[in-house]
Amino acid sequence: MKTGDPLHQEPGAINHVDDGRGVYFNDPSGHELEIITCPYGSGGLDAEHVNPLLTEELRTSGKLPDLS
Repeated sequence: MKTGDPLHQEPGAINHVDDGRGVYFNDPSGHELEIITCPYGSGGLDAEHVNPLLTEELRTSGKLPDLS
């Protein structure tokens, strides 16, 4: 079963973080896998769906994280 979040609370959903697409699923051995179409933070603050990692870092430290 694919989900739109790593906690598997959105069955069948696709997330749009960084204005891309992402899904999470478990392989047959139970390992959790993620497929994303845009690297973390690549949408920046101008993205319609800003990555929560960026907003959390801005809120706590006042600067953007280094995602390189």
